[in-house]
Amino acid sequence: MPRLEELPQQIVPHVRMLIDVATRQKSVRSLGKICHEMAAHYRALGICLLLAEMEVDGFFHWLIQSALTRKYYLGRSAAENVLDD
Repeated sequence: MPRLEELPQQIVPHVRMLIDVATRQKSVRSLGKICHEMAAHYRALGICLLLAEMEVDGFFHWLIQSALTRKYYLGRSAAENVLDD
């Protein structure tokens, strides 16, 4: 099991992969799970920074990224009139 300090090095490549997949999606219907997972990983990065380094600014930065991901998804859902998800 990885140590807390090692988690960001494992999370960041996965988030980059999710971003790459998300940018190639044509429809918002395929974005829901991707954005949900990306937002969860952003929160995990923030928690790692807070617990491992007591980095409050970094913690809030990643929480904001999580919220912006959700906002992007909801905004795109509204624009495409797909509000059932």
